[in-house]
Amino acid sequence: AKCTVAELKDLPDDHKVWDIAAHYLACMCVNFILAASPEKIVLSGGVMLRKCLFPMIRQKTQIYLNNYINVPTITTDKIDSVIVPSEHGNRAGIVGALFLGKIALDEKKKSSITRAAAPQFLSHALVAVAAVALYSIFTRRK
Repeated sequence: AKCTVAELKDLPDDHKVWDIAAHYLACMCVNFILAASPEKIVLSGGVMLRKCLFPMIRQKTQIYLNNYINVPTITTDKIDSVIVPSEHGNRAGIVGALFLGKIALDEKKKSSITRAAAPQFLSHALVAVAAVALYSIFTRRK
């Protein structure tokens, strides 16, 4: 786009950079759909604040899948309920990390941590701590 990250918000919706972003995000959605068959793909983050991206991503996802998967929620307008923005807006990452931490804490409270459960608890806790750390780094004012 030959502009700074701060200037991206000033680009018009029909700028080619949004088509390129939609392409890569649609490729990611296609891979998720083919690998995991999710009921919902929630997209969030700074670039996803650009609302013109959602229709472009959904359309490209359908084009790239080329009816390979014959599932009405993917092949019709129902895809609008599959590829969606986060209800938490731009705070989805930190909310997700805190939720994982809560799940880990709830599991710990239900039963004492055994040797088998400790690695799972620690992995949830580390994900939550890492996400909180990243959030604080990227949102810190300079």
